[in-house]
Amino acid sequence: MDNFSGEQPHNFMPVETKKYYRLREIMDKYFIVENIGFKGDSIKFSYSSMTGARRAAAYEFAAIGFKLSMAMGKDGRGIGSLEVFKGPTAETRRKERIKAALLFAATLVTTTFAGWVFSSSMYEAGHTRGIWVGAFSFSLSLLLILGAHESGHYFASLRYGIDASPPYFIPFPSIIGTMGAVIRIRSPIPDKDAAVRLGISGPLAGFIVAVPFFIAGALMSRPVPASEFQGDIIMFGDSIFTSVIGGLLVKVPEGQHLLSHPMAIAAWVGIFVTGLNLIPVGQFDGGHLARALLGDKRFRYLCWALIVGMAVMGRFWYGWYVWSLIGYLITIRGVPPTMNESKPVSASSKAWAAVGLILFILCFMPVPIKII
Repeated sequence: MDNFSGEQPHNFMPVETKKYYRLREIMDKYFIVENIGFKGDSIKFSYSSMTGARRAAAYEFAAIGFKLSMAMGKDGRGIGSLEVFKGPTAETRRKERIKAALLFAATLVTTTFAGWVFSSSMYEAGHTRGIWVGAFSFSLSLLLILGAHESGHYFASLRYGIDASPPYFIPFPSIIGTMGAVIRIRSPIPDKDAAVRLGISGPLAGFIVAVPFFIAGALMSRPVPASEFQGDIIMFGDSIFTSVIGGLLVKVPEGQHLLSHPMAIAAWVGIFVTGLNLIPVGQFDGGHLARALLGDKRFRYLCWALIVGMAVMGRFWYGWYVWSLIGYLITIRGVPPTMNESKPVSASSKAWAAVGLILFILCFMPVPIKII
């Protein structure tokens, strides 16, 4: 490898001079660089130690079009490699679509089975025409809500030139048959406005789809005498939205419990997920909104306060201990900066962030589930 000098070498012509010096700035920010060499568009450098987080370094290199790889040399020194990021090939994207389709099919199976469990109690009480009708009403409603959430993120990514995978559903043998859906963001976010639009797009789309399903499901739910329930009863908690709308649609007399229709349960899950995603911590959707408005330093203070807050709330619902741990893990990893941190947040993005705050207040459930 050649020693790095302050002048641009002749064999580095494929990369613009401005980008070349920006690369050096990032190297100095995260590494104690010893040597650097070039081969076409590729760059290799050795370093004695790191002065920053690997993930943050990779994100900043990606922002100017380079993919970072790291290894350890035989002499104990680190070796970094930077390759020009060309994005997924057509074959890679085809495989992604196949993978997404297979995961969707698998999740349809697991959520339909979960819906069958919910539907069986209504069928036995004579409040539905068939178990499978209720089972599919649960699975299809839930998949549409979760799919709308991730599709909102996906189309927002396309609008702002952010490279993203198609939505991946996650099948899981649980009470609802899934762990949700995700998309993979492969390129940096251009600016804070894009971060806000990316953050609000998923929760808003999912909530809009969940509302009619919740209304229809609530109207098909039935109050039944408490004596008809055997063993433990799962009680779904309320948010402001579910409490107000559910209270207007269904009246539960004294001494009775509400037998929720599977479609109402699916919509409840969607509303619960909306509230969770809008918690302003780390790279949650709410985190993108809060960081854009507060800046990195104040946002981190907010993250730590909410982590402690969720741990305290664990006294009322044990699940908050898990979410407090998740919040801690994603907070210590840090949130990568946007490509243009100096660009201020526009008035329209502040309005969208306010919409996100309102959605969070409407959908948040302090005690999501109780067992009676």
